[in-house]
Amino acid sequence: MMTPYLPDLTTQKDADDIMLIHKLFAQAMKYQEMTETQKQLQCSKLKQAYIMEPHWQSAWLLVNTLNDDFKCINLTETIIWVASIKEAQEISPAIRWLNNNQLHLLNQLKNKKIKMQTLFKKNKELQLKTYRTKTQLKQAVAKIKALKNIETHVNKKIDDFPSHD
Repeated sequence: MMTPYLPDLTTQKDADDIMLIHKLFAQAMKYQEMTETQKQLQCSKLKQAYIMEPHWQSAWLLVNTLNDDFKCINLTETIIWVASIKEAQEISPAIRWLNNNQLHLLNQLKNKKIKMQTLFKKNKELQLKTYRTKTQLKQAVAKIKALKNIETHVNKKIDDFPSHD
């Protein structure tokens, strides 16, 4: 017995799903062979095509093959596009499963990025605080040296002052 995510090809729909998945992966491989410039151009074309007529296959190809390092669409947009794929009724259980996992991972990545940005901000604040503290310390050390010089000078004057004993 096959799981719902691995069609056993007993129905025409299962066979059609497998054929569509195969076509998507074949197209993905073609995109992966493109140069960065070609990918950016194809990204723009695919985004426009999706805006004109939103097909989940276009969104899938865009987020899975043309979006290296989120150069095509940013992380937040990617999550929205992947969620839109999730809403498509005609996708196969295998793609739905893959899509759900991808959505989960993208949301985790988004949360990690938010946490990282918060930590970077906190680090920057602490670096600024450290810089200010070091500056204050240098100023305090300079004042102490100045006071020691004054003390030394006053003690020398006192020692040089003739005593009337």
